[in-house]
Amino acid sequence: MSDNELMTTQDLAALAKKINAANQQANETAKKAVLFAVECGQALIAAKAQVKHGEWSHWLKVNCDIAERTAQNYMKLANDYPSLSESKAQRVADLSIREAIKELAVPKADIVKTAENKRFALVETAELEAVDYHAVDDVIETAVVEKTPAFILLGDDALTLPDVEEHNKGKFNKQEGDSIEWAQFSWNPVTGCKHDCPYCYARDIADRFYKQKFEPSFYPGRLSMPKNTKVPLEAMGDVSYKNVFTCSMADLFGRWVPDAWINEVFKAVADSPEWNFLFLTKFPKRMIEFSYPANAWLGTSVDCQARVKAAEDAFEKVTSGTKWLSIEPMLEPLKFTRLKLFDWVVIGGSSKSARTPEWTPPFDWVVDLHNQAREAGCKIYHKANLGLTDSMRLKEFPWCDAKQKELPDAFKYLNMK
Repeated sequence: MSDNELMTTQDLAALAKKINAANQQANETAKKAVLFAVECGQALIAAKAQVKHGEWSHWLKVNCDIAERTAQNYMKLANDYPSLSESKAQRVADLSIREAIKELAVPKADIVKTAENKRFALVETAELEAVDYHAVDDVIETAVVEKTPAFILLGDDALTLPDVEEHNKGKFNKQEGDSIEWAQFSWNPVTGCKHDCPYCYARDIADRFYKQKFEPSFYPGRLSMPKNTKVPLEAMGDVSYKNVFTCSMADLFGRWVPDAWINEVFKAVADSPEWNFLFLTKFPKRMIEFSYPANAWLGTSVDCQARVKAAEDAFEKVTSGTKWLSIEPMLEPLKFTRLKLFDWVVIGGSSKSARTPEWTPPFDWVVDLHNQAREAGCKIYHKANLGLTDSMRLKEFPWCDAKQKELPDAFKYLNMK
């Protein structure tokens, strides 16, 4: 062997050694990167739990050199990584952070055909924890978007329940803030709406976080949530803890929603009499087509005078459940002629949405409607967005004795009782 050949052999051996060492170091570095990201995500979750509600984005920007989107990815890794199988955890740990996040992402949509050959798209929503909307775009304070398979309508012929079994151990979403404080929980077995109301907060949320946007979608796996969630002890003194705003991200009675979806939802409602399930629609006429269990609170949204007659005509024929009106947002003075048809009137303004500013109705409008409701014998709930102080607001509920505000003894004089 010549000196040149010996040198080449030695160089190749050294290069091979260097390659193997560098490869091992690269693998270990990648693995550490994911583990460091998990550690960072755990710290972020702990910090977020201590930061005052609505201030998370600001706190993160001031105190941490990390983008909010990156922080969300790290928290996702921290949530998902401990629950992975040993083999998948090892595989994910060997990836870069970007690749690890992709590995945990939801699959692309599949097209599913039912026995009747109706077409649905099977999708999964992005998995998120509580999203701070107050800091993001002032839509509503918080919401939770669950990772659950959904079936989306594909055309007008998709009118039957998909013959697919889904199992979910999820629970109701606990509400935060005062956006829907008359119900401490929300449940969305159906999402999506085609009304296109300009002030809709639900569309803003769906467009931002749902893969299918605001297309009508059914989540059969969420039908088990009423049974998976226990009524809290607070419900003994506050009925809002028994109340579940159902389909807060949809209009369940929209003409685009299949009867089969509606019937499945009400089967779950009837099977959980310990809860009150609150529904809202802008299609009250369709409510006449179904029968309801006693724990269904059937409501219709009236934002302007043009909706008043349709609401009264429909609820004159609705004979079961608790009947209520959501006057939110109140966009003009309203006059009812058959307000006695309703048990409860909720009055509110509007939070800022992607297409509309914040809106507080004039006080005189509110007072006039309040007086109409009182004369009709309705219980009244003033939303926080009316601009009233908390001590001024009424927070009454159907079938519950209204709390009477007592004058402190220190103010009583001239033989006042």
